[in-house]
This record gives sequence, structure tokens and C-alpha cells, in this order.
Amino acid sequence: MKSVTTWLNERGADSCWCSDKRKFREPEITEWVVKNIITPLREVDNKEAMDQARLRKLDAEARIMEMKARETAGSLIPVQLVESSISKFSSLVRTSMLQIATTHAQAIIEAATDTRSIKVFMNKTIS
Repeated sequence: MKSVTTWLNERGADSCWCSDKRKFREPEITEWVVKNIITPLREVDNKEAMDQARLRKLDAEARIMEMKARETAGSLIPVQLVESSISKFSSLVRTSMLQIATTHAQAIIEAATDTRSIKVFMNKTIS
């Protein structure tokens, strides 16, 4: 029953509801099962599928060994180190940007006689 429910939900078998029970049209559902379930099973070459799975496993193992070798050689950086460095740098930039308003607030207010004088003051401050 669980397999049939999965087929219905994932593969879209045609059904209708009659009161609280799901019903199927016999010739249509038989054709659907043959086309979508039985035929694909017949066409799968199990030996080829197993060979492909083995190749994927060997490839994954080779990549893991390569990553370990690169990490040992020092050419691969751990993700945690990069994350912590970026976090520290971002925090410093954020703090610096927030301090701009407090460190230059008085000077900006004094230069606020008109728009042109503010622009001149800001250009001098940034440069």
C-alpha cells in the first residue's frame, strides 16, 4: 500500500475519490503501471548500475584522500578558519562604519550650512 501511495504522489497516477476511498479505472491504471513501473525496471541493467555506483564510490574516496593530502601539505585551508577570519573582518568593518557617525557627527553638523559645503567636507574627510 505504501508503494502505491508513493507512486500516486511522486509519479502522478490517475485516480479519483469516491466517498473516502481512492479508486482507479482498471485499463488506465494497468497501462500506467506497465509504462511507469514495470518497463523501467526491465530496462535497467543492474550490473551497469552497480559498476557506476562503485565508480562513484572510488571517485569520492579519491577526492577525500586528495583533500587530506592537500590539507597536510598546507594548500587547503579549513572552512572554520576562513569563516572566523571573515567574521572578524566583517565585525571590524561594521564597527568602523558605525563609528563614522559618532566621530565626525559634530564636524558634519557644523559644516551643514548648505549641501555644497557638506559635500566638500565629506570629500575632505574621506580623502
